[in-house]
Amino acid sequence: MRIHVVLIAVAGLALLTSCSEETVTPSVELSFDASNWSPAPGEVVVFTVTGSTSQGAITQSGIDFEGDNNWDDYHLHNSPTISTSFSHAYPSPGTHEVRVEIKTTVDGVSAQQTRVIGVGANPD
Repeated sequence: MRIHVVLIAVAGLALLTSCSEETVTPSVELSFDASNWSPAPGEVVVFTVTGSTSQGAITQSGIDFEGDNNWDDYHLHNSPTISTSFSHAYPSPGTHEVRVEIKTTVDGVSAQQTRVIGVGANPD
């Protein structure tokens, strides 16, 4: 009977070892929306960013309001899911690329998304 117990323990260890060697690629989900995609000049727009990661945690969310590759604002996090907001008023009419990014604790895993806002544009 002792032999059976040892064999079961060894078989269980082998199974556990093979499971731990499996590589799972983490996924990151990102979306964002604006309170108004066609605001009047000077109108405050609230951008809502939501995200989730299948491994680790989201550590940072950032936004570039002008599409000039400079992060205008960012928030720090430590959670596998986030929902956060950024506010901005565009002083004059025109179109702007709005870029958001979230970063995670998993090396090199992040997500970006870009959309265009039309300030002073007629929504019709």
